[in-house]
Amino acid sequence: MHRIFPSTILLLTATVLATGGIVNAQTTPARVVVVRPQTSDVTQELRLAGSLDPYQRAELYAKVTGYVKEIPVDIGDRVRRGQVLARHRGSRDGAGSGGRAGRGCRRRGEAAQG
Repeated sequence: MHRIFPSTILLLTATVLATGGIVNAQTTPARVVVVRPQTSDVTQELRLAGSLDPYQRAELYAKVTGYVKEIPVDIGDRVRRGQVLARHRGSRDGAGSGGRAGRGCRRRGEAAQG
């Protein structure tokens, strides 16, 4: 008399489940259509109402008279603390004191922030 061990039954069950069950000889294979990807325009558009708020705000204004000589950064650039955002040229009437006032303002700004 042959004895069937529980491990044999478990192995057979796992094999049947892994292969998708007992295969019927009359089943037809699934039809697969292969296509090449193509570039095309977006055909769906989703419009939503919303608003954008900045993470941080900063008020910038002149503390000295004169003209802006150079702006080495652009809109959207990442800046670091203490980085020069604009260079200043003193006014024609002599009221501006050139680079000295600009450096002082920069130092005061750094002190106010930290």
